[in-house]
Amino acid sequence: MTDIELDGVVVQLEARFPDGCPSDETVRAHAVTFHRSHWISQLPDPEAPVLKTGDDLITVTRQDLFDAAAVARSDEAILDLYVKVAGWGSGSSARSIARCARVLRQPGALTTLRHARTASREQGPVEGYMRLNTRSDLRIKHFGPAFFTKWLYFTGYDAPDREGPMPLILDARVASSLGWMRTWGWRSQTYGSYLETVEAIRTSTAFGREATPHAIEYALFTAGKK
Repeated sequence: MTDIELDGVVVQLEARFPDGCPSDETVRAHAVTFHRSHWISQLPDPEAPVLKTGDDLITVTRQDLFDAAAVARSDEAILDLYVKVAGWGSGSSARSIARCARVLRQPGALTTLRHARTASREQGPVEGYMRLNTRSDLRIKHFGPAFFTKWLYFTGYDAPDREGPMPLILDARVASSLGWMRTWGWRSQTYGSYLETVEAIRTSTAFGREATPHAIEYALFTAGKK
């Protein structure tokens, strides 16, 4: 990304957030509500604990997902975490939940999700992205970048053993704020460039001064809302 492009992105962010970049606390409190019934219609015999409650409306924050990821070890916990992450990413969209549920029908999906978490932590998020995005051992059918970057983010951002830059969510709204023509199907090099751009905003602009990486991502996501 050139300096002129970076300047344009920052101007857009400053216009959306005239009081400065959102705080880390604001980002961690970012909550989304999804419908248990949307999942039940796709998974008639759900094993995820979150789907065994009686409430239809389930609300989770980013911090809730970080906390769940920190202790997710068993298949049941990985499944529960995936449902929460996908629900957070889908919100009230039944169609989006249906697409996310298709991931769980793929052979070995839970094992692959666990391995993707490990690969991203040990080899860095760009490597994790590449292996999820190409025909490698971690590729899961129906699991595209807008959602698997959420998996990388929630399972790696707060991990004490994480290598490389902070993993961040990349979706169509973030891409729109960055001025990209392509808003889906990004290559791993593009994801790496995105992480570098976020770091450049943090370290070389007044808007990003003292901001955390996911605060920049949150600002880009918010600014990309139509």
